Amino acid sequence: MFTKEAIQQLSQAEQITNASEAITKALDHKDGCVALPDTLQLHDLEKYQDLRRRARGLMKTSCIPDFAKYVVAQRDDSLQTTIFVGRDTSAKAVLNLGTATAPGHADNIALLQLQPTAAFSALTKINGNHISQKTAVEFLEDWIDLVQFFSTASDSPSVITKGSALQALRKLTIEAARKVESVSANFKETMSAFESVEASSTLTLPDLVYFSCVPYEGLAERSFVLRLSVITGDDKPKLCLRIRQMEQHEDQMSAELMQLVEAALHEDSNVTVLRGQYERSN
Repeated sequence: MFTKEAIQQLSQAEQITNASEAITKALDHKDGCVALPDTLQLHDLEKYQDLRRRARGLMKTSCIPDFAKYVVAQRDDSLQTTIFVGRDTSAKAVLNLGTATAPGHADNIALLQLQPTAAFSALTKINGNHISQKTAVEFLEDWIDLVQFFSTASDSPSVITKGSALQALRKLTIEAARKVESVSANFKETMSAFESVEASSTLTLPDLVYFSCVPYEGLAERSFVLRLSVITGDDKPKLCLRIRQMEQHEDQMSAELMQLVEAALHEDSNVTVLRGQYERSN
């Protein structure tokens, strides 16, 4: 006579056998899903095998040649490999993306993220911010070898020597003027006040700064034009250095990265390089 525990074990063994057959059949016929009892739990046996079923993982680097070497060495010839170059100077290689008719799992990734140089990091940190007179002068002094100063007060921009430009910024002062105009007549009396605030210096102030540096490791040197503005809302002047046409620089650096990646791949016909971003959907 079977005990209750023995009957449960026999029933569970039969469920496991039926589940294994159902899973095998579903995989053979490429079915989307299979019905299994809630009491059963699937176990992945890959870790007990000598080899993995397929390659998957994430490789990260900031070196373009190493990125290209890894992509060429690890790509799956049976699946399409695609590299997506982003506007943020990054590139993602999906080594098992596949095609529309033969899609891969898209979970074997190589990621290239260029590292900004110290000069470009310092530039982007102050870009567009209202900073104190002292902070602005110290920033320009720290990177004096990379900058040029210009004034657009005349019809054509004129070069200002570095020493003269820094001296003008150090002696920057704010002057406030108030003008009151009064009109008196037989039947009305009006009064208006005009107040102006002006930043001035005993020397010529620059309003354009050319900052030339290598923005990211691996890219070419680039010249950034900064508009220098004086903020006069407070008792002490503040300065603003803003990069002109930054979006255009980002597009150009992305295009440059794409060309470098294609060159590093040596025109490998099994790898497609595109502009854009890619995110895997389950």
